[in-house]
Amino acid sequence: MIKNITCVILTKNSARNIENIRNVYHLFEKIVIVDDYSEDDTVKKIEEIDTEKRVKICRRKLDNFSSQRNYASSLAETDWVFHLDSDERIDDMLIRELHMIDGNINNTYFIAFKVKRKNYFIDMHIGTEDKIRLFNKKKLYFRGEVHEDLDIKSEDKIGIIKGAILHKSYQSIQDYFRKLDLYMKLEEERLKQSEKGWFYILGRLVKRTFEHFKTLIKNVIANKSFLKPLLWFCLCEAYDLLYFSIFLYVKYFKISK
Repeated sequence: MIKNITCVILTKNSARNIENIRNVYHLFEKIVIVDDYSEDDTVKKIEEIDTEKRVKICRRKLDNFSSQRNYASSLAETDWVFHLDSDERIDDMLIRELHMIDGNINNTYFIAFKVKRKNYFIDMHIGTEDKIRLFNKKKLYFRGEVHEDLDIKSEDKIGIIKGAILHKSYQSIQDYFRKLDLYMKLEEERLKQSEKGWFYILGRLVKRTFEHFKTLIKNVIANKSFLKPLLWFCLCEAYDLLYFSIFLYVKYFKISK
């Protein structure tokens, strides 16, 4: 069992993903779960799994993802944390890698590790991206109110671990639009408190489109296929263009008036 790394999970109506949490329970000795006041029996099912009383469960209203993740990290007893979403699973290779580095994690000169995340849309693999999920919470923290990222500096030493996180976020079209609606509400709250205008929002659109295009090229090369990576790209762009260009611009002007 992994003892020097705490697994951190955010939940919200995650009862259908309880098997993912059960798998983590048998892998990590220390687990922190921050629940955004789930309306289903997420917390009850986690408590049923936690027969050894090793899971620290806290309820906290989601204001933005960065503060939620930073708060969850602060609850960990260890310096090193591994962030996982309830709709994500760890493959066998990554499990072996985590076991291998656990013993010496506090002596490494790296402050974080990258891992591949395979994204699925209704059980179809549509793309792979690199994510930093294992890091020293004393050295790094999340920033960004809606789309959270770690505050990485150019001089920071980042390692790479083998294996992958399997991300099955959208099990149906309804899931896609449900998450879209959540992000829209978070962005609306951010805009209410922000003085940023059109150029800032357009800059974000251009930056994210460029990032999506780079990932598209990487996935085409890695998969030697164009259709599935293109689907992933289109989903990302549809999300951003619909979300930022139409919904948020309208809401921004409503807020400004």
